[in-house]
Amino acid sequence: MSEIRESLDNLQGGKKWIKRMTRDGHGNMCILGSLRSARMKKIIDLIAAEVRGHYPDRVLILSQATASVANFNDHPDTTFDDVRVVMEKADLRLEEMV
Repeated sequence: MSEIRESLDNLQGGKKWIKRMTRDGHGNMCILGSLRSARMKKIIDLIAAEVRGHYPDRVLILSQATASVANFNDHPDTTFDDVRVVMEKADLRLEEMV
């Protein structure tokens, strides 16, 4: 299982996904919280590229991967299904790199 897939699984189909905080006191996480728990800078960069490519209207800062992912996660229009799509696409790109 890849680190992206593990991070996605940690969000439990959206039950543990949150916005506006990296983590809360109840084990809930945003995309970055889930990925940071695995300490995956490369993964964050891949997901940021997917976010920029598929949802450029939800990114305020295009130069920083972490900011791009955070802006996308917290955007009012972002749903957990959107999160799943970008994480799955990044996972495929990661597999291609190996």
